Amino acid sequence: MIDRTRARLIAYGLAVVAPALTLLVRWPLDAVLGDRVLYMAFFPAVLLAAYFGGFWPGLLATVLSGLAATYFLVEPLFSLEITTGHDAIAVTLFVLVGMVISGLSESRLRSQRRTAASERRYAVTLASIGDAVIATDTQARVTFLNPAAETLTGWPLADAAGRPLAEVFRIVNERTRQPVEDPAAKVLRSGTVVGLANHTALLARDGRETPIDDCGAPIIDERGAIGGVVLVFRDVSQRRQAEEAEVLRESERRWQSLTEALPQLVWSATPDGACDYFSTQWTAHTGVAEAELLGWRWLETLHPEDREPTRQFWLESVAGRHPYDLEYRVRRRDGEYCWFKTRGVPIRDGSGNIFKWFGTCTDITDLRQTEEALRASERRFRVFVDHAADAFFLHGEDDARVVDVNLRACESLAYTRDELLGMTPLDFDPDLTPALVEDRVRKLLAGQEIAFASSSPVRRSRSRPGTGGRTGRSSPSRSGAKLSGRAAEDSS
Repeated sequence: MIDRTRARLIAYGLAVVAPALTLLVRWPLDAVLGDRVLYMAFFPAVLLAAYFGGFWPGLLATVLSGLAATYFLVEPLFSLEITTGHDAIAVTLFVLVGMVISGLSESRLRSQRRTAASERRYAVTLASIGDAVIATDTQARVTFLNPAAETLTGWPLADAAGRPLAEVFRIVNERTRQPVEDPAAKVLRSGTVVGLANHTALLARDGRETPIDDCGAPIIDERGAIGGVVLVFRDVSQRRQAEEAEVLRESERRWQSLTEALPQLVWSATPDGACDYFSTQWTAHTGVAEAELLGWRWLETLHPEDREPTRQFWLESVAGRHPYDLEYRVRRRDGEYCWFKTRGVPIRDGSGNIFKWFGTCTDITDLRQTEEALRASERRFRVFVDHAADAFFLHGEDDARVVDVNLRACESLAYTRDELLGMTPLDFDPDLTPALVEDRVRKLLAGQEIAFASSSPVRRSRSRPGTGGRTGRSSPSRSGAKLSGRAAEDSS
């Protein structure tokens, strides 16, 4: 506002000074020029005032010039009286032409002010938008950069102006690291709007690398010809991070939906082993909120005897970066402890670094109870068989080798159980031949029960002396995988 007021004052001052200076120049020449070029001599003063000040300063210069010429140069001198028609026409035309000049100058100044205001608005707009803008001429040389472009490229406008765009706007493919075609050259060649390919990175002057996307468009002049190129580009780092974060959130939602549908208790942990997620099955089983299980507090739900061994084994797995497989007891919400088989595996990124542990806990309480019941049954069966009066042998179906015997069988042959295991009937029954053993095996595998008798000595030579006969019966086992038999010793 102050600058505009100062400019107006200067224009009005010029409108006063210029006619005075013209009079000082023209007055001494009156003796030479006479009444010729009286008013025309003041047109430069009018033009000067109108050019810088517009209509009103130009009009003021016109009026002052007319008055000065009439008063000092027109007869009668030192009077504003006009006595001839010629002088009246001359002064009238001078004033009319001066008004026309002032009006045209005012129109020109207003157009310039509108243009300047428009340029200021465009400059402010380009400076304030978040997108970076670069303009070039028809030779693809930089003519303009806005502040965002200066920041991304590392080139201030003063340094970049006049340089080839390819020097200021260096772009490569993020994956192949190959240079990307100069977009300005492409626009100048095609005359249409073009965009960059995906995965394009901008290499700044200071070495920074920024992923961008952009478009280039031709600048069309008033004749319809291409006058240059404008590039608009932006940093897509934050957008890409947001997209990746959204993909991650969607993946986590799908993963959580999957884990909630599994019958196992599901958990995950950070690379250092601190648990950061427990499925609803965990909270439903233990009756403990997830927030109270996070970190290492889940150990409190384990049986007191299992806590420290489990913690040590888990720390060893984390330190050794190997899968975690363990069985322990977890307290149920009613206070009972249930057996779980837990397995955890490390999840690695593209570089092989662990960024997450994922694991499941499977309830094996029923399996444990079944196994314990089976072991108890086997113990009862062993007691029964070992106290039987007859000798019992269990043979493998492939080669009839002994896989188990009772105490009576060991006593009757004078071998220990470990010595008998792996033997075949040929090793302790001389009456047998390979063909006879093969025939017995074939019949047993066919589901037949066979009986046999042996009168040969069966005791080990270094045991107590004695001879005797042996009668036996063999039958296929229920599983079909073993052949079982018993023998009764007849002593005479």
